[in-house]
Amino acid sequence: MYTKAFNLFCFFVFFIVFSFSLNNVHAQDKLKFSCSAQIAEALGKDVIEILKEKKGIVFDLKIVSSDTALKRLENGFSEIAAVTLPISFEMAEKGYVAIPFCKDPIVVIGNKSAAPDSLSYEDVRSIFSGELSNWSQVGGEKMALVKIIPCEDTGAYKNFERLFMGIKPIKYDFMTYCSVTTIPGVGAMEGAVSFISHGAAVKSDKIKIFDIDKISPMNPKYKYFQVFTFVTKGRPSDSAKELIDVALSKAGQDIMKEKGMIPIIPLD
Repeated sequence: MYTKAFNLFCFFVFFIVFSFSLNNVHAQDKLKFSCSAQIAEALGKDVIEILKEKKGIVFDLKIVSSDTALKRLENGFSEIAAVTLPISFEMAEKGYVAIPFCKDPIVVIGNKSAAPDSLSYEDVRSIFSGELSNWSQVGGEKMALVKIIPCEDTGAYKNFERLFMGIKPIKYDFMTYCSVTTIPGVGAMEGAVSFISHGAAVKSDKIKIFDIDKISPMNPKYKYFQVFTFVTKGRPSDSAKELIDVALSKAGQDIMKEKGMIPIIPLD
């Protein structure tokens, strides 16, 4: 009787251990990837589809802010992150590796209802500091400016603040949790204005992308860029390397160029 009970106990232990091992194998088959919402919208989703189709890689994809993507990588929840912010000196000291792969214009976007074709650099600063309140003050229709911005821990917010605002505080009417949700928000609300990655915004037909000082974001003379960067802890895993290689390949660079982004290491 005791022998049967012991054998039964051993069977259950074996079953639990075996099941746990299988789950671990399946979990390891997935590439744990934390991606900035801007990069996911501008490039990441297209690159992932290429990898799924050609390499059969399965992704555990988390679309988050750049800050959160780096924290997930540091805490072991991801093998690779794609971010729009530089890594800190402390991360570099710990062996994290940053691989910049493209530059993307950060652009000011507006609802088509009242917006002019171009804004000056000073117009942008005055709009987002709250000094201006109506589109008529920058050459548009007589309509209230409605400022929609991404939340403060996003790369979009931090890069816009750095490139345009300096010490001027950003004032707003609405704040979105995810950076790219500013795009449908601006498209749906008359008088709305925001800022975001050009690659993420370029497909929307509901918004206007402003020239700055009469220079288009597609013009090489445009000055306001974010840098998209892959980050890994030390040497990337085989699956993470596949992701990096596809982004840097001709197929990846063609996607970048189509959306007005500039590859860091052009192939032609």
